[in-house]
Amino acid sequence: MEERSRGLLRGKLYRYFSAFFCLPEKEVHGDPLVWQDFLECAMEYDYTLYEQVKTLKFAFEEFDEEELQIEYTRLFLGTSLEVPAPPYGSVYLEDRQIMGKTTIEVKNFYQREGLQVDDNWPHPPDHIVPELEFMGYLALKEMDVQIAGNEELINQFFKKQKFFFNRYLYNFCLQFIQSIKNNTENAFFLALANSFETFIKCEAKILYDPNYLITPLSVILN
Repeated sequence: MEERSRGLLRGKLYRYFSAFFCLPEKEVHGDPLVWQDFLECAMEYDYTLYEQVKTLKFAFEEFDEEELQIEYTRLFLGTSLEVPAPPYGSVYLEDRQIMGKTTIEVKNFYQREGLQVDDNWPHPPDHIVPELEFMGYLALKEMDVQIAGNEELINQFFKKQKFFFNRYLYNFCLQFIQSIKNNTENAFFLALANSFETFIKCEAKILYDPNYLITPLSVILN
């Protein structure tokens, strides 16, 4: 992928996965324009991810909103460690502790970028949703400074992404994904876990090796 395109796709995909780890709402997540753009981004980013997002869409359409919200609540909601798949980084990074040292570090990282979690957000700042939203923000900022041709800021934003991903996100996500897979038989949440796993593993390769080329659908078709 061309570099500017990659930054845009990465930023948008982080934000789509962030949105799909929120409470499912048919009016929001069922929007045909959302799915069209999500699929187009996945298609340009990686062929395997594209196929998995198609599966995710079909699974979403199989269930009504109440079914999805009941399973979402069972899997993720609450601050109790009895929740099958807690969506908080510190649970996985600090031996099943909620609001640990890494939670504060994540909050401080946001603040250094001039950001903070909304006061109405009911979860700790190391919840999967704001962490993915933050990575999307950094990826899009890298794209912005790339368009401006500022090599120093490009490197700064890439290094910020790499540090945040390695320190707070990657190991958290891999364990979180496995918790989902181990604790549900719901086709939508299994498809969400599978597609998110593919994305996170592609991101690891990009951030460890910025010259790594993932395989967009256009290459497969040619």
